[in-house]
Amino acid sequence: MLSFVCMLSALAALSVYTYGLRALEIILISVVTATVCKKICEEIGKSDYPHSDLSGLATGLMTALLFPVSVPLYIPFFTAVFAVIVCMLPFGTAKNSPFVPAAAAFCFAALCFGDKMFDYSFSADGISEGGAMLSLTALLQSGTSVKLNSAVVLEILTGQMPSAIGTGFVIMLLGALCFILIRYPKNAVPAAAFILSAAMFSLAFPRVKTGALTSLTMEMCGGMLLFAAVFFMTYPSVIPSRLFSSAVWGLVSGAVCMAFRYFGKTEDSLIFGIIIMNATAGLFDELPLTKYEKKKIDDGVPYEQTEKQQGVVPDAVLSEIPDISDEEIIAQSEDVSTETDNQENSVSVENLHTAFTVENELTQEPAPFGLGGDGSEK
Repeated sequence: MLSFVCMLSALAALSVYTYGLRALEIILISVVTATVCKKICEEIGKSDYPHSDLSGLATGLMTALLFPVSVPLYIPFFTAVFAVIVCMLPFGTAKNSPFVPAAAAFCFAALCFGDKMFDYSFSADGISEGGAMLSLTALLQSGTSVKLNSAVVLEILTGQMPSAIGTGFVIMLLGALCFILIRYPKNAVPAAAFILSAAMFSLAFPRVKTGALTSLTMEMCGGMLLFAAVFFMTYPSVIPSRLFSSAVWGLVSGAVCMAFRYFGKTEDSLIFGIIIMNATAGLFDELPLTKYEKKKIDDGVPYEQTEKQQGVVPDAVLSEIPDISDEEIIAQSEDVSTETDNQENSVSVENLHTAFTVENELTQEPAPFGLGGDGSEK
């Protein structure tokens, strides 16, 4: 969560520089609401979460950066409340949540507040232009292309195109993805697979007629695709535990999300595909073991190092366990129990005989019983 907070804070600072005080208001409302709601719920439930848990702060930042600068300020408030109270705390902590809380909360806001979530009628200075400004995803939805030249490409890379306050800075998002690749390579695998699958999908099915390269650029840099790859596809609680499974999950997620974007009714329906793939992530751990994973097991590598989901034993390991019937297990258990009882009885008899011996040394009376050679009562 600390790494998430650092990357999101850099995006937040850049969005405030680009969009002005209006972006700062949205960020502060979302962050403060999420943090306070998390603290209140922990006090009510008497939870003992560590004070270093930054999931509330990370969720507030992540949620805020998905809004356009023109969004009414009550929407970030209700969205942050929903993200924490409904999508995160019922499951304990952010590490146990089956969904990315910010993604689920944005779906809630998109269903409740409709077009306000994609209203780009404010310029980068926060001044109303008197009409809606079309984002790259809106242009793609209508089949309208942009003419790619150096000026337009620079605007796309630096976040000058209409977008949410934190999703349009392509260079910053690519830098964050490189950081995750270096610092958390396992978490970067589904993100890279997601981007690869989405790119292949956009090349195979271009939505503009000016060329596959133009369609690819608009699809990759428009909307929240890169933001989802960096923060939603690397969220720890939703990633399959095996490396191979997470790669396949990322590939399937990219195709599913692009299908939602192509056929969805909202401007960018990709977020609904993210929620569906969050819910199905655990199923990908049931994929067959790869040759590399089987080789690790055969070489005697501890099973937890194969990145298999904890608690699930593969068939290769089960086949090496001897087949013992229930009757044999019960008989062995009874033998062990009988042997233990005999040992306890022997110790009790010895202790009792010692006590009589000590007493008889004072009274000069013989002990009422003796011990056999095997320690049993005679």
